[in-house]
Amino acid sequence: MAEAFDVASGIAGLISLADAVVRRGYKYMRDVKDAEKSALIEVLANQEQLNRGISAVKAEQESSRLERQISAREATLKKKLDILCTIDVRKWQDSNVRLRQSGTGLWFTESKELQDWASADHSKLWVYGIGLAIFYCDYKDSRTHDPRTILGELARQLIQHENAFIQLEAFCKKHNMTESAQGSATPEDFCQLIVEISKNFISTSIVVDGLDEAGELRADGYKAPRIPKSGTGNNQNLAC
Repeated sequence: MAEAFDVASGIAGLISLADAVVRRGYKYMRDVKDAEKSALIEVLANQEQLNRGISAVKAEQESSRLERQISAREATLKKKLDILCTIDVRKWQDSNVRLRQSGTGLWFTESKELQDWASADHSKLWVYGIGLAIFYCDYKDSRTHDPRTILGELARQLIQHENAFIQLEAFCKKHNMTESAQGSATPEDFCQLIVEISKNFISTSIVVDGLDEAGELRADGYKAPRIPKSGTGNNQNLAC
């Protein structure tokens, strides 16, 4: 009988031991799995962070590449424009602005009509499709007395988009004009270029100030070539 109790006691002990082993083993396996999950989550988080970093680097590289392309494109376009003329009329424009009478234009900007319109809901002012080119003849600067220079600068200012650059390239090729050669284009040819470029706009206005200051033109009896209408419904205005 005692032997039976001993056997039962031994079996109970084995069961308790097995239970302890199973429980601890389960806890160990659960801890291992949790550790694996944590490690995996950390790896994934690091991978995500790495991917974001790589994406940021790629975006920065792409931005830099686009900036370089834009800069190169602008430099190329400027060289093409400089074939027509290199005079910058802004210095004369800025000088005239500085000399203007104080209060010029206030009658319009401070008028009741404009203020009422500006304060109204949904008031918008958007001027588009109007080409404007200006030139100042200066008796102190003989460069501004040359008809090719005058007309070349007017054409230069009107070249604003891709179609006009295509027209410019065709014009330069036709008249053998390069950065180092003036080519064979006459003032009349430049006038025709201006007419063609003006077709890209709804309306084109050209203002030439101080023609009476171009002494060489007066002395030679030069007659400015007439800029004809384009015949396409575009409005072209010339003021000298």
